[in-house]
Amino acid sequence: MNQLLGLGVSFGFVFGLVGFAAFLLMGRVISSSVARKIIHIGVGHWWFLAEYYFVDISYALIGPGVFILLNWAVGAFHLVPAMENKESNWGTVYYPISLLLLVIGVWGLGMPSWIGAMAVMILAWGDGLAAVVGKLIYPTSTTKTGAGFVSMAAISLGFLVVFTVGAGLFDWSLPFLTGLVGLALGAALVEYFTPWGLDNLTIPLFVSLGTWYFLV
Repeated sequence: MNQLLGLGVSFGFVFGLVGFAAFLLMGRVISSSVARKIIHIGVGHWWFLAEYYFVDISYALIGPGVFILLNWAVGAFHLVPAMENKESNWGTVYYPISLLLLVIGVWGLGMPSWIGAMAVMILAWGDGLAAVVGKLIYPTSTTKTGAGFVSMAAISLGFLVVFTVGAGLFDWSLPFLTGLVGLALGAALVEYFTPWGLDNLTIPLFVSLGTWYFLV
């Protein structure tokens, strides 16, 4: 029953978030780009609901699986203006694909759950705010910026420190600190050079696999 409740809470959380962003957009309180960032950042926090409620991988996979299909339909038929992307890419579909792959990694393959959470937070906050910071500094820019790169690297490093401290792995040795900085810069490079919204897929995969291989 707890896992069934988790499904209800999960769908309620995501639909509520999208509805809130759409409401603000329709009221002209925010722009479409801000609405997308609210959804992009907010949805990542579903991971903590999944960790709390789901024991079986079959339940944990349902949400990402459903939203892969729903987000494809939204993009294909332009159903939700708050999720529209002027770049006409499928980033909103790659996002739940990443969540699905991380669920498989954590619930199915034994990846530490904190790595999954960290990868999702870096995707949600790092990638989400990189575009915001870049736009604030270079309002007319239509491409990724150096400011966004620095923002992504700083946020990634912050989450790497917080989560490794929480996992009891953090130490002040030069190899470990070098590994943290290398992973943060790597995440920023992946975000900067990945086109067509695929960074929603490549960022969490790089962060999770890199952390699992090099730091654990």
